Amino acid sequence: MKNGTKALLGAMLGAATVGTAGAAEVLVTEDIATSTTWTADNTYNLTTQIYVRPGATLTIEPGTIIASTPSANGSGSLAVTRGAKIIAEGTADAPIIFTSTNDDFVTWREAANEWGNLTIMGNAYVSENATPGNVPTPNASNVASMEGLTAAFPGDPDVLYGGGDDDDDSGVLKYVSFRYGGRVVGLNNELNGLSLGGIGRGTELSHIEIMNNVDDGIEIWGGTVNLKYFSIWNIGDDSLDIDQGYRGKVQYGFIVQGYSLDASQGSGVGDNAIETDGAEDSDWQPVTTTTMYNMTVVGQPVDGDGLTAWRDNARVQYRQSIFMDGGEKVVRPDGDDGDGPQGYGFNGTLCFADTWATDH
Repeated sequence: MKNGTKALLGAMLGAATVGTAGAAEVLVTEDIATSTTWTADNTYNLTTQIYVRPGATLTIEPGTIIASTPSANGSGSLAVTRGAKIIAEGTADAPIIFTSTNDDFVTWREAANEWGNLTIMGNAYVSENATPGNVPTPNASNVASMEGLTAAFPGDPDVLYGGGDDDDDSGVLKYVSFRYGGRVVGLNNELNGLSLGGIGRGTELSHIEIMNNVDDGIEIWGGTVNLKYFSIWNIGDDSLDIDQGYRGKVQYGFIVQGYSLDASQGSGVGDNAIETDGAEDSDWQPVTTTTMYNMTVVGQPVDGDGLTAWRDNARVQYRQSIFMDGGEKVVRPDGDDGDGPQGYGFNGTLCFADTWATDH
């Protein structure tokens, strides 16, 4: 598995190599409060946690490289707040690459945690019972705090996602690669390769690659955004993680669990290939209700967990998909996520067996 993965990744890295000779390095040191364009003749180094503020749009040209310098106290990261947008529209020949300055764009390395991630926060409905004031029915006032971000003060809106607009538009990500990221903020508080909170269906996500992340590859909390044409390689926890009432569609996904670091499962070695949580708590609404089509999932049989994990009343269908080399179960009904929410059958909801014995 390791040798095959390295060979395939080497081919992909070589195909995505973008010329950087002569490119000027731009140190990104301040939040983006007005609409800004990053151009392919520069490389951009995120020196800290950078926010795109409400009302601003960050546009990134095809072929642009965002390469941040690893540091002991955690290198840079990018977060798009509610009311802001990112337009990162690369091409097959000129992808946009988020990585670290250690990346030579040719050789695959056993590495992760070298910079942060991209986090996008939107205004779509979410189901989260941990936020004081949230209610168990769909409500535009229900919000949640984004994992991996630190609030400057209680109720800091820069780290909140959720709202009442399932058609919300946070921008475009096409032909974008995220490599060697996932800064560890604290215990059980790590950055995923791509974090999506409350993202509406007006947002476009396609042709996305996540490679070698210390935590999850892509994690989606609530919302309705659709995801298609993506690959997730060598993730330290779950390759694709869905939570808090996600109701979009997923299609054309390629997952190879592998490993990013020689570490414990969940911190360098893959856990579940696809983890689906329903709602928090599991009798809240909306509940995760989605269909995934044309998925190819290659597990990690040496030290991986299930190929699909089911929790908190998640309603998920897989169609025309292939699962292989899991090592453990293809379908693993965990019931609950271990963080407080209840499992299937709680408070009058259907148990796991009855959920899948219904006609629809």
